[in-house]
Amino acid sequence: MLEKKYHINLSSSEFAHYIEEKLLYVDKSIFIEHFMNNPSNVLLITRPRKMGKSLNMNMLAEFLDCKKSSAHLFKELEIGKTKTFEEHLNKYPVIYLDFKNLSPSCYKNTLREQLMKHINKYLDPMQYTKLIKKNIENEEEINLRSLTKNLYRVYKVKPIILINGYESLFMDSLNEPNHEEIKTYMSLFFESAFNDNPHIKKALLTGILRLSYESMFSKVSDIEAYDVFTQSEFNEDFGLTEKEVKDLVEPKDFKTVKKWYDGVRVGNSYVYYVHSVMSFLSEGKFSSYWGKNSNMSLLGNLLTQSKILCIGELVKKLGNTFTTELGPRISLKELLTDKEDKYYYALAVQAGYLSWDKVASINPRSRFYELCIPNEELIMVWQEYILNSLVQKEKQNQLAEIFEVIDNADHFNKELKNLLSFKLSLFDLCSNLEKTYHSLALGLMVDLGFDVSSNSTAGISKYDLFIETKEWTAVVEFKVSKMIRDIKEATKEALTQINRKKYLANACKNKPAYAIGIGTHKRNVEVMCERAW
Repeated sequence: MLEKKYHINLSSSEFAHYIEEKLLYVDKSIFIEHFMNNPSNVLLITRPRKMGKSLNMNMLAEFLDCKKSSAHLFKELEIGKTKTFEEHLNKYPVIYLDFKNLSPSCYKNTLREQLMKHINKYLDPMQYTKLIKKNIENEEEINLRSLTKNLYRVYKVKPIILINGYESLFMDSLNEPNHEEIKTYMSLFFESAFNDNPHIKKALLTGILRLSYESMFSKVSDIEAYDVFTQSEFNEDFGLTEKEVKDLVEPKDFKTVKKWYDGVRVGNSYVYYVHSVMSFLSEGKFSSYWGKNSNMSLLGNLLTQSKILCIGELVKKLGNTFTTELGPRISLKELLTDKEDKYYYALAVQAGYLSWDKVASINPRSRFYELCIPNEELIMVWQEYILNSLVQKEKQNQLAEIFEVIDNADHFNKELKNLLSFKLSLFDLCSNLEKTYHSLALGLMVDLGFDVSSNSTAGISKYDLFIETKEWTAVVEFKVSKMIRDIKEATKEALTQINRKKYLANACKNKPAYAIGIGTHKRNVEVMCERAW
């Protein structure tokens, strides 16, 4: 049990609540100075989920908002010791938009409501220009450029724009019929806000993924991006540093905490997931907190057998690595058409499921990286939430389709071979290879609802699997080959054994019966199916 006791909130992103209620808060206020002193006007910072992005954005808005009086919240923090405190505290109109709350079905109305709150907060009706008034009356989208112009005219200071989860709506709409409409709308929205807008002091967008300009910013220039590959002053502003974690946990727990939650590389720094460490401090046990309540369907749906083989090697042991090329900006067009693996692995790294180390490349135009799963928590995430759960469901449907054509031997053999090879890449192979294959096949058949018996006697010996359905009966026999060149002979021997030992002796004669021999060598599989009658 933990000896240190903290008041921990795992759900709120409201900065003032942490300070006023004396909740556990790790001081990240120096982020404000880093942002205000950065020479770029428009910044994009991407980090994996659960790294404290929303809390930092809320803190930034609280500090800058000219309608707030926030000195009491910040004076004891690091930012209170800097010139930034006096120079920028509560000096600006702040347009703070949360795109994570936008739904593909009603995004315009929700976004408009968020903008109207800022209009009502900073401008009275007499201060609306005709353009804003016209847009409101016609229920059209509000021109963000005209809003910033009006705020500057009224307050004599340029406003600041903060957008949290900038790519959330775009990604959530990938499979929606109005995706292209949303893409166009968001592109125009960002263009209006940021493209050579003389009426903004600074702007910050945060999100998980750094999307390529063809996806979101085709008409926007001069956005300075800071992703997990970028070395910058922002490296340790999101997530927890090792020093911060050491201050939070008991010395006796630190090594285990490091093994479970450390290893996410940002620039040249390594940070811990805020939510994971805080959840450990709250619950007092080591578990996979990061993977819960996360949508990982895109990673699962885009897995191919080659990717499964690479990830399968990583989940075997903490510290395993492989080298691949990465695209720093994720092209969804390339990602979704599966033209190059480099965009899939870039997605996995930027989203926080893998971590990276740069590897020297002969070609200076290529970006090759050594990838790993950085901690025990993420090994569990890959095994339980992505490989076993998401892929299991998809492949189970394929298995049902394969058995529908069991009478087409060539097609059945090919498809079952491919499926078993794919599934076996998800698991570590134990020393008893036949047991591994046997257990996998048994689980697949049971999940399909087949009536299956295992290692029972029929004829003159024990079979491996006996399958009974309303339409047909089958016996499955496994043979492990010591050498890859002998795998086909092992498969034939499995078929011969079914016939020689009469495993189908008790099968119903009124429906088709099949002998299925499966030969294996490590992850290599051969399948032969013959109809007995």
